[in-house]
Amino acid sequence: MSSRVIPWNATPHPARGLLHLTASLRAIRPRIWRSFVVPEKVPLAHRALDLGDRFAYTYDMGDEWVVDLVVDGAQDGLSPAWCWCTSGERSGPPVNCGGPPVFESIAPHLPSAFDSDDRWMRQMVPPEFNPNHFDLETLNKNSARLR
Repeated sequence: MSSRVIPWNATPHPARGLLHLTASLRAIRPRIWRSFVVPEKVPLAHRALDLGDRFAYTYDMGDEWVVDLVVDGAQDGLSPAWCWCTSGERSGPPVNCGGPPVFESIAPHLPSAFDSDDRWMRQMVPPEFNPNHFDLETLNKNSARLR
């Protein structure tokens, strides 16, 4: 990856260390993952991170989504004020869909499930949801709004 690539709407900071991270949702197959580049100074795991370090983050305590993270690399170069995604696969699960076991049970039936009269399915998953879709540009634009 070139350190000259500056993501959408980023504010560069020269000669600041960058970490390359891969985040994967635990207990989901096929895998849902994202690769990120973050400034080395971003507080992650409440300690300094080294190449190969692994840690986990629980997102949405009610649904018990666990994100496994690994430090894949580090480099010097221009970085954004926050993080940006460089690649990934599959759509993140719908909000409040019931966690990994429920998502795993409904994912094989999407998107054809929306043609059924299954009221529960329609309440859990929005009709526009496509489990195989990944939109890098939209993800980075939405992330930039969170800074």
